[in-house]
Amino acid sequence: NTRRLSGGFNPNSDPEGATMDVDEGDKTKVTALHWSYSLMANALLLFLVHPRLDDVEMSRLTSYVMSCLLGDLKVIRMPAACVLLMISRFESFERAGAPVVANVLSSQPGALATIVANLGLCHSVGDGAGGARGPQGRADALVQAAENLYGAGSDMSGKPWPRTRACDDHVPVGSFVVACARLFGLFARVAPRVVCDELEAPLSRLAFADGDRGARCAAAEAVAGVLASRSPPRWAAPLLLRAFDEAANDSTEEWLRAVRYAARGGESSGAGCEPLLSALSSPVCRATATVSQQARRLEAALMCVAELAAPPVSDASIAFQESFMDELLASGESSPLANPSRATREEAARLAAQLIGAHGGDDEGSPTHGDGVGAHERFAGLRAKANALLAQFVACAPDACRESLERQPSDARLLDGDESPRAGNPGDPGVVVMDLDHAQDPVTTKAGSVGFTTGSHGFTAPEGRGMHWLEGSFLTVIQLAKHGGVANVAGAVAKMLPFVLRVQECPDREFALVAKRTLTYLKYLVFPRRHLARAVAGTLEGMRDSGQWHARAAGLKFCQAFSYRHSFTLDIPEMAALRDETFDRLCDAQIEVRSLARDTLVGFLKGVGTANAAAAGIRARCLAAAAEQPPRKRGRPKNPGGGSAGDRLDPSGGGRDTPDEDAKAARHGCVLGLSACVLSAPYDVPEWMPEVLEELSRRANEPNPVKDTVRRTFSEFKKTHQDAWAETRAAFTSEQWETISMGMELAPSYIV
Repeated sequence: NTRRLSGGFNPNSDPEGATMDVDEGDKTKVTALHWSYSLMANALLLFLVHPRLDDVEMSRLTSYVMSCLLGDLKVIRMPAACVLLMISRFESFERAGAPVVANVLSSQPGALATIVANLGLCHSVGDGAGGARGPQGRADALVQAAENLYGAGSDMSGKPWPRTRACDDHVPVGSFVVACARLFGLFARVAPRVVCDELEAPLSRLAFADGDRGARCAAAEAVAGVLASRSPPRWAAPLLLRAFDEAANDSTEEWLRAVRYAARGGESSGAGCEPLLSALSSPVCRATATVSQQARRLEAALMCVAELAAPPVSDASIAFQESFMDELLASGESSPLANPSRATREEAARLAAQLIGAHGGDDEGSPTHGDGVGAHERFAGLRAKANALLAQFVACAPDACRESLERQPSDARLLDGDESPRAGNPGDPGVVVMDLDHAQDPVTTKAGSVGFTTGSHGFTAPEGRGMHWLEGSFLTVIQLAKHGGVANVAGAVAKMLPFVLRVQECPDREFALVAKRTLTYLKYLVFPRRHLARAVAGTLEGMRDSGQWHARAAGLKFCQAFSYRHSFTLDIPEMAALRDETFDRLCDAQIEVRSLARDTLVGFLKGVGTANAAAAGIRARCLAAAAEQPPRKRGRPKNPGGGSAGDRLDPSGGGRDTPDEDAKAARHGCVLGLSACVLSAPYDVPEWMPEVLEELSRRANEPNPVKDTVRRTFSEFKKTHQDAWAETRAAFTSEQWETISMGMELAPSYIV
């Protein structure tokens, strides 16, 4: 019982002797168990204390626990902290326990500094990327066990924290012990004057202790607990932000965790720490603040928003979030999303994604808050600003897209007008043909306009809404997709899709990488039915982009995942539009686009969003296109001017090749369509397969890339059918097998 565990305790006595209430004879009897383990086990028995202690027992137990926190035995400090938090919820603590805590803190000089230093020694963390320094002996191993058992403080010291999963990837839990933060919150409640007067100096020293991360962790927990109290001292918020601002990149975990804990105190009440929120919402001077300071401020604000986004929240918390929404919506480069520094834009994008994910979206898909109609009205301003930020993303995307392609302005020319040609035919009027690998002269286009060449001069978007802003919006979409908030704003994302496709390749390689990452995350997004039409239109617009073949290629890649993930929600006209545009891309002027179109068509033929009749229709179209392009004859007629004409078109229409790029693309496209039909049935021989292979084999002697496509197709056919080669050959007649033998000879043999 409690009297036996702490019986005869004197506050000035050694806590080791007070813990072990056994005589010398008992010690000699227990030889198999070391005294340190017995001590630990005896300390853990304190968690079995009955909640209804009388005042005398509560006073004695509180005195004993405080002596453990101030004593030299490291192994029982963490359990003692959790015991004190546990008994602080008992009815008799306010009458008998709290005065004891206040008396110990005020009567013993430097008691708070000693407790902070002692708890710092209980943290098994180290400086640098290596993290923990690991236990060095039996005592360190026991401290590690106590930290693992009671460090979170969820069972004995309060409810689990944090309550939400938002931003959990930014704050690993190994360096911040919630029980310690709650312990100093308890001290601030029972002895506020002592905490205000005596804790600032030791925390200011330990927060910047070089080479002692355990001390910094304890300082972070102490300042977070003090800030989470009802009346935090004035020095607490500036100290926390200054320590976080000056922390090394690999030592920010504890300070981020402290900021998030202090934002709401680890409790479910709606009150936020107003001094901390006020200090963070104050704008920094961009003329004097460094890039690191601006980024760290946004990172700390993200932790607060992650804690305060969910109700219940106070008016100060709502005002704090609205102030950062106003900052993100600011004109020009005042918005951190348009900051010239990529590090600042990344942190601003994380903050914007957290705010949009919590409050943005249309009426049908926007998040709902659990406080009824009143909460809906309180968050109306935040919702309006979040939707306004999404609207700016879409509205500024055309000009920003043009600026990002300023060295290829002919690619951005189509953004000015309503022209949107379906195919990139270089012969069509108004289409600018560019060789991106060589400099060009200005090219005259339709209506006498001039398409500028590759150079350093190009379109410039309005200030603060150019390429940097577009990158910030892309980074925001990435963060929304990573944390699951993009489903609420799928409509705005669908409107941005054409611009994401268009800037997959641009002079700024780092910006192009961000665009590629954005498209990769969008592949995994499932659009709601009400936004599917917009998403289909954006995909088709990218696949039809006549100025950027990279956009057409990216559109085909996106179509593969998009059509598969929405095969049961896309209606028949939408799926048919994607399928038909993919078929048209088989004859694209760029060979990379043609190859991607073949791969995309294979998915449609395998049954993605198509019935047997639709697949049969695609195969019929492929065979019809092949019939319109007869195999090339081997003759080489003489050029009337002398010499060999080689690949020139025969005026009599004999089917010989032509140097015209359209004819070459059409000839290669029909072969790619036949190849897609073959690859769509890798392990069997349907009844239509012999006819398709015969048509492919007739083109085995044509020049590359047709010949190479035929060879690869037959190679894949032999590789996938080798296990049942006898059955495969039996599906062909002798005449059919003789016809396809020319194609078979091109491919390496897999048959032994």
